[in-house]
Amino acid sequence: MISTKPVQILAIMACTVPWSSTTLNPQQALATIARHDRAIHLHDTWVRDPYIILGPDGYYYYTGTTQMPEQERTADATHNTGLGPKSLVGWQVRVWRSRDLVAWESLGSPYTLKDGTWYQTEGSLFAEVPQEQWRIWAPELHFIDGRWAVIHTTPQPLAPRVGAALSFSSGREVRAPGPIPWARGSAGVTIPRCSTIATAPGG
Repeated sequence: MISTKPVQILAIMACTVPWSSTTLNPQQALATIARHDRAIHLHDTWVRDPYIILGPDGYYYYTGTTQMPEQERTADATHNTGLGPKSLVGWQVRVWRSRDLVAWESLGSPYTLKDGTWYQTEGSLFAEVPQEQWRIWAPELHFIDGRWAVIHTTPQPLAPRVGAALSFSSGREVRAPGPIPWARGSAGVTIPRCSTIATAPGG
């Protein structure tokens, strides 16, 4: 098993913390990150709950609560809080990667709510809620035993029945899970359901 550590980077910090909006080169940015004394601008995308992890291939992988890729960058979208009935939070896990934490490459949306087990088993709930009200909140990526795991909460359309979901990739690539669902649980205990692209437990 390859152990990877999440890199804690906050795009927005309290006003008591110095803020740097100056464009920095990679060396300056990394030195500033290492000091942990100010927030710096690293990526120009609407994101809440940012999560960055160093993968086994030497890339940093970045995700978080995001709007849909097709969302126009209007003033309303830029200043949207992501909360309440006017939320523009989407239902896809968007991912970027970087060698230096400064230049970021988009990997698109390797995972969406339609890739998970709940979309297959609870289709009636999804049918009852318009897609623009589906939500994925606070996704995280973890590399575990040669596979990527994505963990996220799903307030809509599954709340209050389901609070979270966990899915695994088939290998070392960050790409969408597939259609083979599995779940583990015991009486009185709720375990998030999982899906995997090519393997089942023990496979």
